[in-house]
Amino acid sequence: MEMTSLINFNFEQNYISTPKGHFHFFKLKPPNFTTLSENDKDYYYNGFENLMRTVTEHSFSMLAIDQTINLNKNREFIKTLDNRFEYIMDDLLSELNKVEDRIGNTQRVYYFVVKSKQAITVEKFKEALDASGNVCEIAEKSELISVMRCFLLREFCDCDIYLDVDEEETESDISPIVRHLLPTKMDFDINYVLQTNFYRKTLVVRNLPQNITSGNNDILKKIIQRPNTTVHIRISDMNGEQVKKLVDKQFNNKSSGFFATKQTKVLETANDVNTLTAFYNDCLQNAGSGGGVKYVNIYIELYGKTVAELEENIKAISSEFSASGITLEDFVLRQKDGFLGVSPIGSDTRGKLLANNIPSNTFGRMYPFSASYINDHTGMLLGKTIDNGIISIDNNVRSKSRTNTSIAIVGDPGQGKSWLIKKIICQKALRHATIFNFDSDRDEYCDEFKKLGGTNINCARGDFAINPMQVRGFRDKQIDDLEWDETAYEADIFQDTKALETPFYQHLSWLSDFFKVLIPSINPIQLAALKILMQDVYKKFGIDENTDISVLKPTDYPIFSDLYEFIDDILENPKKYSGLYKMIDDTVLKELLLLLYDVHKGSLSPLFNKHTNIINSKLINFNIKELLTGSSDNMQAVLFNYLTYIWNRIICGEKNVMLAIDELHLLVNRDNLMVVKYLNSFVRRARKYEATLLTGTQRLADCLDPAIVHITASILDTPTYKFIFYPGNVDMDLVQQKLQLTKGEVDSIRYSNQRHCLLKAGKDNYHMIVGSLPFEAELFGTGGGR
Repeated sequence: MEMTSLINFNFEQNYISTPKGHFHFFKLKPPNFTTLSENDKDYYYNGFENLMRTVTEHSFSMLAIDQTINLNKNREFIKTLDNRFEYIMDDLLSELNKVEDRIGNTQRVYYFVVKSKQAITVEKFKEALDASGNVCEIAEKSELISVMRCFLLREFCDCDIYLDVDEEETESDISPIVRHLLPTKMDFDINYVLQTNFYRKTLVVRNLPQNITSGNNDILKKIIQRPNTTVHIRISDMNGEQVKKLVDKQFNNKSSGFFATKQTKVLETANDVNTLTAFYNDCLQNAGSGGGVKYVNIYIELYGKTVAELEENIKAISSEFSASGITLEDFVLRQKDGFLGVSPIGSDTRGKLLANNIPSNTFGRMYPFSASYINDHTGMLLGKTIDNGIISIDNNVRSKSRTNTSIAIVGDPGQGKSWLIKKIICQKALRHATIFNFDSDRDEYCDEFKKLGGTNINCARGDFAINPMQVRGFRDKQIDDLEWDETAYEADIFQDTKALETPFYQHLSWLSDFFKVLIPSINPIQLAALKILMQDVYKKFGIDENTDISVLKPTDYPIFSDLYEFIDDILENPKKYSGLYKMIDDTVLKELLLLLYDVHKGSLSPLFNKHTNIINSKLINFNIKELLTGSSDNMQAVLFNYLTYIWNRIICGEKNVMLAIDELHLLVNRDNLMVVKYLNSFVRRARKYEATLLTGTQRLADCLDPAIVHITASILDTPTYKFIFYPGNVDMDLVQQKLQLTKGEVDSIRYSNQRHCLLKAGKDNYHMIVGSLPFEAELFGTGGGR
């Protein structure tokens, strides 16, 4: 291919056209090898080998190139966060600078490249890619322009090309876009190519290994993943006659060893010949399926702002690969050949004569692709991957595999679970989220909420209260009816409200369940009477099924004293209510007074017998530590009341709401089924309302109690985002089963390693290290999670 090909190309909708053919680019979404087991890796190795065997109609190539990581969008987003916390925003911006220092402003992207003018050939290649387990998408015009821009100009800005001239008005044969991409200066020197602002040089790889060992199985990965390079691997088939010639030549080279005077040399020769025989037999066996051997030329282009920097980069890569027996060959006096060999739309200028001869099975075991980063521009900066990739997650982002916003965090004490929860709470607060947190241990979150301007509520003291008689809705019929699934919601605590149209009747239904929790001894007759009497108390306050509750203030609702006094008035003034309650005898009324006394004037009165008086309700930390040490029934009633208040806030239209519960195991047990069922319902239904359930637990075994696992499993498994630390002394097979992990994922958390965790974001997974920012030690305070 001549150098005129540099300018003789055009961009079509999904390929680059040249006089020599159409170049189609299939962008690969690589797996993350850092969390794969050996069996998982074998899947990709075998798929890659099969690809080598099945694609025989024409040559194809693999391209690895740098592409910009646009952290400027991250920066611009951070600047829009809550400006009351500029010191936090400054640290987040500083962290982005450190990310760029660590990984540069580019990331590796990979393409399979096919040259063909026949659509059916391209379709067959895509089918072969799919069958091999590689997830690929055809690159469209805008991406093709970006590829050529990165290659020709080494420009990594994330902006479009704007042209001053209409493409139809130009008299030149070169399109305006292509003209814009062409270098203004390109001098081919003896040893390098000089462009306007940098130097470039292409090397070719020699002596790729014929056999895979533990020392060289990742050599191709090291080559193709090396940043600040362009790597083009060109692959073509060796036919049967060529294989025979290759084997004959190698046999002749080896056979002289049989006449050596040293017996060890004879034995070594025999082993080599046996290996060669096995290789040839394999070639014959697979001859009809694209078998045996590939010609492989690997072009690597390096860059430098100066000649000295370029030479330093060449020295570094040569030293790294020489340890594996690989040499890099120069294109002295042939820089154009090197440039065309590495070009995305170039050709195999080195040819077959000097190519590496690699068996398909060997090349398959060198599967080179892996990626490990997640960068949502509006994401929370939570840490990095084990190979230094950025972890920036916006849990509100939706995709085919990221289907909800909820988060589950599991880990043994001291692994970093609570620190991560605090990071998420902080960064969600900066995004103006409404956050409700249940703090069950050591006042762990009080300092953070106080410094973020939130409210800390001791749930055992009653300084702040939520009135159970304040009407709240439990479902938005318009939203819920879209996807109501009777089977999925078998354990849904809101199931009884499904047919109820108004919040008033939904609330009456909920109050029936609430009284069963608050007063476990209440019998069906007493409960039926109480429902009738409650409805009449609401009428006294002008509230019924036709009332618009959105206009009512907390003080417009009755409290338990009003209910108690109403029942007492019926007993004291029977004539006043003559004939109204003949179905309820005095004995039942007296029993109700006894049952309600505790919430009227007794020990439960501070917790329940008040109008709702929560202030600063955007950030609330419910401290339930003291509550957990008291009556189980009282605790369940308080939690049930608070949790349904939170749900009402969500269905009434409040956006970006997060419910966070650390130490989930303290709330989820066989004696606390109402809370278990509530959380099960919440996590299933929250996605419809863009709400988030964040849970954390250090005792996974408690949450997987066989008596309740049919309910609790979904609390841990449904969330799209899972951060799984070393789980402690538990049955790892059970962990694997209930959290739906692969063996490789389990292996990544099998041993204690503080702040290391497995992050699952939909179908993607990462070996993550939880980060630490300067502001966090002061903000998070002294309570645990350090």
